[in-house]
Amino acid sequence: MNCAIGISVAAEKEELHAAEAELRAGIADLLSARRAFRGARRSRKARCRKLRLSQSRPPEAQAALTSARWTSRIKLRHKFKDAQSILQKNYYSN
Repeated sequence: MNCAIGISVAAEKEELHAAEAELRAGIADLLSARRAFRGARRSRKARCRKLRLSQSRPPEAQAALTSARWTSRIKLRHKFKDAQSILQKNYYSN
């Protein structure tokens, strides 16, 4: 079914301009298809996320990993303190 809209501009005695436009059919169907594609695209993103640490490892492995992190942080802090003391000695000796 073709629908058309007409418009006309008229003066008192004559018609100045007239136009007719046909409407597109199936706009509602196109919009619903677009909505479905967008929803599918958004749901695909959530499915591929990497598991969190607490969900992906057993508690023993997680505890070992956490202790290893703290050990590395403590070692880094000691290295920083050593470097800071050396810099202070060089600064105050001059």
